[in-house]
Amino acid sequence: MAYQLVQTIRTHLGRSGINDSWDTLRKRLNAHNRVTSVYKRIDGSTLHVRKNVTPDQGQSRIYDALGIDAIRSTKKTIVPVANE
Repeated sequence: MAYQLVQTIRTHLGRSGINDSWDTLRKRLNAHNRVTSVYKRIDGSTLHVRKNVTPDQGQSRIYDALGIDAIRSTKKTIVPVANE
């Protein structure tokens, strides 16, 4: 099943002129980072903000070909104070 998924992704990318090997694609996207900032709030809870770093040109080309919006993916989570 994994093989079929990889081939489907590569076929879709090939339609956009991206014919890199799976290893090359994996290495290129592996360099794309996500940053988590942690803030202590006045009420004692903790705010976690996760945001993608802006992808480089090669990463953006892959994301665009797959229809993935990698830049706007920000997630905010509030962790309440644990009841003791």
